[in-house]
Amino acid sequence: MNGGANQTVHTTSIEFGSTLALSCLERKYRLTLADITRCIRELRTFSDSLLNQYQHLDTVSLREDIRGPAKRCLDRLIKAANDQREVLGSTGLSLEDILALVWTGLTDSGSHVTSMDLDPKESFIRELRNIQVAYGVNNEGEEIASCLDGTVKGLLNSINGIHPLVNLDLINRDTVYSLMQLHAKTIFWESFCEKIRAEGFIVGQEIRTIFRG
Repeated sequence: MNGGANQTVHTTSIEFGSTLALSCLERKYRLTLADITRCIRELRTFSDSLLNQYQHLDTVSLREDIRGPAKRCLDRLIKAANDQREVLGSTGLSLEDILALVWTGLTDSGSHVTSMDLDPKESFIRELRNIQVAYGVNNEGEEIASCLDGTVKGLLNSINGIHPLVNLDLINRDTVYSLMQLHAKTIFWESFCEKIRAEGFIVGQEIRTIFRG
């Protein structure tokens, strides 16, 4: 099966708007990244519910032909997040981090700026489905999923306009502030690593964790 989960980080280019939104979410939900196991567990539970809890509903967004691909997408991303822990492009985040941040933003109903007639998770379901069948199916009937950039944008699109920190079409004060932080962080990190390596030291995981925290 083709798709974003199979791309390497060396070929990853995450869209500018997505990087900004992720930077905003990371700043707000920093503690979430310290408890990723809980988020992934909740995502697994949600995946299991897709063919059970929602099957009695007959809305367009929750038909089985929507929920089925959505579940396969989420299961695939969870597995990929567990197998591949590398940072994706300029985000400074792993796929596991991104899943956790989007899920936290999705379930943080107190922060949502719009009142939804439907469960906000339905938006998540629709976007998962769109990611999974972004390029249709091949001659063997296998779903062809979105590339990694499209996957990240799709995940964020599930809370686009719902969460105040995610507006993929608008640059506001929060995104500008996060961009400033992101660039300052990147410049410091690159300068720090260059200095350390010039002195013959290795940047250990503990230092990387402190920097990201």
